[in-house]
Amino acid sequence: DEYKIKIDTSNGCNEELRVTLAWYDPPGAVGCLKCLVNDIDLMIEEIGGGSEVFYPNGLSQQDTSNTVERIRMQASDAQEFRVIVHSRNFAFNRQQYSLAITGCLAEADELKPDLTEAMKSSPNCSREELFTFKINTAETAHQLRWHFIGSTVNNGIETIASGPGPEFGYEYEANETYYHSYCLTKDSKYRFQLKNSAGGGLGSGKYSLSYGAVTIFDSDSSEDFEDVKNHRFQVLASGVKILGKNR
Repeated sequence: DEYKIKIDTSNGCNEELRVTLAWYDPPGAVGCLKCLVNDIDLMIEEIGGGSEVFYPNGLSQQDTSNTVERIRMQASDAQEFRVIVHSRNFAFNRQQYSLAITGCLAEADELKPDLTEAMKSSPNCSREELFTFKINTAETAHQLRWHFIGSTVNNGIETIASGPGPEFGYEYEANETYYHSYCLTKDSKYRFQLKNSAGGGLGSGKYSLSYGAVTIFDSDSSEDFEDVKNHRFQVLASGVKILGKNR
């Protein structure tokens, strides 16, 4: 996957560019202390100029040992970069990952990757099969938590993902835009829940849920995250059916 970003310091921003990739790796062989089952690589490539390539964790090449990879660097106004997430070796054909990009970025609407937005569940997932949760935080959301749950073939339920995870320090920063995306299974039901986990001090912001080109929910203005928000929907063979919401 590739994500194109552009630096904008016209508003006085002087933050460094930070890109963090994280994923939960399947269990390795018994006795193996440092083995990646599904190995994913993170790189940043400058577009134009010298086309310099940057690697994570202070290395001069791909990291083949860790499930959290971070690149921190200084960038100049109007510089453009290509963030590359590459699957080096997969023992399984399904792997979720999370990607956080912060810094002096151009407007959020301009941050549009070539295929997915920030998290992708399967190498064979198309844009039309992608569920995306996008959140714009107006304040630091210390207690903001979300859970994404799906039905199983035996009429049970399973947690697909929860957040924010360790790659975000378990909280979202103020005035940032975050994307989480997952490939979904057709003819299955899903529930997305956004809530305050401890009461008070949660903050506010805007968020949206979509499946392919279909908008499941989009808050028009800043939301108060003090209340629990539930969204239920079903993925059909051709589209999505909204089953209900509780806001």
